[in-house]
Amino acid sequence: LLREGCMLLDPDDDGTEPWLLLMMTHKVTGADGKTLSEEIQFVKIKEDESVQDAGYAPYLDLHPIDDPDLENLSDLANQSWVRNGPDTIGARYASGNLAPRHFENVKHRRLSHLDKTLHAVNERLTSEIRFWTDKAERLMEDKQAGKDVRLPLGRARSMVQDLQDRLELRRGEINRMRDIR
Repeated sequence: LLREGCMLLDPDDDGTEPWLLLMMTHKVTGADGKTLSEEIQFVKIKEDESVQDAGYAPYLDLHPIDDPDLENLSDLANQSWVRNGPDTIGARYASGNLAPRHFENVKHRRLSHLDKTLHAVNERLTSEIRFWTDKAERLMEDKQAGKDVRLPLGRARSMVQDLQDRLELRRGEINRMRDIR
């Protein structure tokens, strides 16, 4: 019924001009196509095709129109401004005003989170790399002193290389996650 349209009354609107209420959804996705955020947005369109943000849940205050009043408004649904293109007008307004705000909010939150994640990953893996590098150096000193350290030294070097590879891999993943659409 809402897609076909219905007439409702706004008890807080003292005006006599009718307006259309359009509901649209807007998604912000990552480069992988995964939805990061989705919002439902509402806009009001008036007969002169002026558009304004209707807020988050404008339908909550609307009431059905009594039958006698509805008969007086029956010709309203057939007027050209109601029939011809309100979706396009509303979408143009939303894409120029509402969607950019949503996108910037999501982008700011996402990039802030990714910066914190990258910092934590760098800190943790760099600390482990330092630990294993120090261990490899101590084992190298032990080897030079004539001790048999082939196995532990090889493991320490392998661990350093694995950690460096993981660090580069995670940095790449986090940087790819910065691509928001």
